[in-house]
Amino acid sequence: MVKRKIVVLAANPLDTSQLRLGKEVAEIQEELQRANLRDQFEFVSHWAVRPKDIQRVLLDVEPHIIHFAGHGGDGNGLIIENESGEHQFVSTRALSQLFQLFANQIECVVLNACYSDTQATAIYQHIDYVVGMGQAIGDTAAVQFAAGFYRALGAGRSYEDAYGFGCNAIALENIPEAQTPVLRKKPAAVEPQQIFISYRSAEPDLSLAGELHQALTAAGHSVFMAGESINWGENWVERIDQELKRSDYFLLLLSEQSVTSDMVAGEVQTAKRLQNKLGKPIILPIRLNLPLDDPLNPELRSGLQTIQQKFWQTPGDTPNLVDDILALIASGQMPAAAAENSQQVVKPSTRKHPPLPVADLELPGGTMPLESAFYIRREPWDTRCLQEIENRGGLVRVKAPRQMGKTSLLARICDRADELNYRIVTLDFLETDERTFTNSSLFLKRLCALVSKKLGFSPRKVTEFWDEELFGPKENCSDYFEEYILSKIDTSLFLGLDELDRLFPYEAVSKEFLTLLRSWNEKAKVDT
Repeated sequence: MVKRKIVVLAANPLDTSQLRLGKEVAEIQEELQRANLRDQFEFVSHWAVRPKDIQRVLLDVEPHIIHFAGHGGDGNGLIIENESGEHQFVSTRALSQLFQLFANQIECVVLNACYSDTQATAIYQHIDYVVGMGQAIGDTAAVQFAAGFYRALGAGRSYEDAYGFGCNAIALENIPEAQTPVLRKKPAAVEPQQIFISYRSAEPDLSLAGELHQALTAAGHSVFMAGESINWGENWVERIDQELKRSDYFLLLLSEQSVTSDMVAGEVQTAKRLQNKLGKPIILPIRLNLPLDDPLNPELRSGLQTIQQKFWQTPGDTPNLVDDILALIASGQMPAAAAENSQQVVKPSTRKHPPLPVADLELPGGTMPLESAFYIRREPWDTRCLQEIENRGGLVRVKAPRQMGKTSLLARICDRADELNYRIVTLDFLETDERTFTNSSLFLKRLCALVSKKLGFSPRKVTEFWDEELFGPKENCSDYFEEYILSKIDTSLFLGLDELDRLFPYEAVSKEFLTLLRSWNEKAKVDT
């Protein structure tokens, strides 16, 4: 039987307040000696620990459990001794790196020191169970926690149970610190994530983006950086839109250069629109030497007003920033602002067509609400669009650069169609998987199914009308619309297609679809 080795590392430098570490170590040893399973444990203690002692002990003893007893320094790290017996900090990052080297050996780490949860949060990325203290902890509470923890381990209980017994031991003594210990559990294996880094090709943006790219890639994630990932001659606007749709996280570096960039503002608005519809990407803004009171582009203010932001000032902040990003991804938790936005994907509505995403009135951006005072009419085009749908077989094509209000105009056309008592279906091709665009039959089948679903009809009827042996995809699609969809409604159908340009790179399919729409338009003008 292999014994589980427990190593206690104790440090109480001469220039720090004196702790009852002897009492703590004695309690641990006594509980293990009294335990029913005492033969399954081996106990070793090391005192006046110096930096080099930590590595030596881990290499020589090969422990399964590490217990640190001493002082904590919160963000500065744990306090141990230097060669003169005075205090010296061991940084959080150094501890995390050390325990990463022993990730396959050490099962549990207990940091019985004030404010040590900061270090526990970094270490638990590599070690299955880590206990830290969320605030200052008194001598008596620290001793009671240690006694209860190892009392439970000696009885064969799990690390989670041992943590519970430790907290309960504090509570049984009527000490109001039972909530101070915090248990961190190593997350399950993290699925590789798609991460988009938005930055400007100037310092400090460029260097920080490069370091983030390196760290995230080393952690197994797929990272997109426009300056590194877009090939010569490639359509960069289309590529950026595609990558944002694929991304799970959007790292936004905010610097003096980026906050005035229309391109960055466009990326944020696209990310927000995708988040409202798909629940991702999660936007993580990072201010680079940029105080909160520094002005942002109005569209950036609109997109970021409810999102908590991180601050970066010097390269020394980069390691902690990397740790925070990796910890967030590993936790699988969504920041509060993103969670609130994702819950807004579907809202109850009395209108006949699905609501389109809208921006806050105070800070205009994204799709403008119908009543918004910030919507800018472009005459005579707005009026001509609204008039065109009153005609039988009307066709409206809206072409403009990004951020010019195409989706806002579509919302107004939908509203006019609603007033005319049309049956309304709006489709957003941002929600369509890219593989659908590669095959004409698959694309038109999906179109028929989505329109049916939006109208409340069974989408499974599509397969009954699809005969690929006798007819082509366009003929099958036309038959389905004429013989099934239009026959079941008693008024005109309005079909609104948003983000249609996502189809254009797939030339064979887009050509077939656009010619089909043209043929429907011409046929509607002459059919009675």
